[in-house]
Amino acid sequence: MLELIKSKIRSIKALFMVMPGSAIEAVMQSTDLTFQKDFSDFLINCNGVILYRSSPGQKAQIVEFVSKHQPSKVTLAIGDGVNDVAMI
Repeated sequence: MLELIKSKIRSIKALFMVMPGSAIEAVMQSTDLTFQKDFSDFLINCNGVILYRSSPGQKAQIVEFVSKHQPSKVTLAIGDGVNDVAMI
């Protein structure tokens, strides 16, 4: 099933991920390396990622991850308060 999903992802022209902070936490704390790799592959192929109900630190983790693995991609983090300084 996972291979089918991966093949479909490759054929999509625009792919976006929308996820809550709890999902980011679950991925970052997971000890399943295959899961982390699959998530990484998916994330890198996204044209955009929208995080909601997430901490500035979680947003920063995603921005840092994308910047590290795909330096040519442009990242933008938008927050609504002073507590969002950590993600910048």
